Amino acid sequence: MLNTYSKMLDKLQAVIRVCTIVLFIIMFSAIFLQICARAFFSKGFVWAEEAAKFSMIWLTMLTLGLATRWNQHYKADFLYDIMPPLLSRICKIFIFLLQFFFIGVLLIEGVQYIGTAMGGLAAGMQIPMSWIYISIPVGAAIMFLYTVEHFFGVVLKGNAGEEEKQWES
Repeated sequence: MLNTYSKMLDKLQAVIRVCTIVLFIIMFSAIFLQICARAFFSKGFVWAEEAAKFSMIWLTMLTLGLATRWNQHYKADFLYDIMPPLLSRICKIFIFLLQFFFIGVLLIEGVQYIGTAMGGLAAGMQIPMSWIYISIPVGAAIMFLYTVEHFFGVVLKGNAGEEEKQWES
């Protein structure tokens, strides 16, 4: 069951990686264009600044999920090494519960932000601001999916060797 779930998440990871590459290219191009316009024409584009900012927001929210999958968030692993195995397992479960709580708060607050942004348009690009704010619950949902995989794979099954999902696929 977990293998099937992980294979589905591998496909999601591949899609997210392509999206992050595209978003990074958009962000870089918009910033480069803005710099060139200001340097050569002494005037920039309003939409370029927004495109870079919005791309960075989406990029951040999507890569939160990838960092969760690869277990690359900040942590103090050395504490687990000095604890007895049972206490280490209890601490890991507690940390996962905190992660699930954080993801839940992020998801709820993100949905509320979308509601407050309804009807608002970005000044330069004239796109709905809700398109930007939807990145928060999307990123939280991706984090949730990968945290569930990690929780069942590491804590419940006790696969200590699989704690670090390498940067693969």
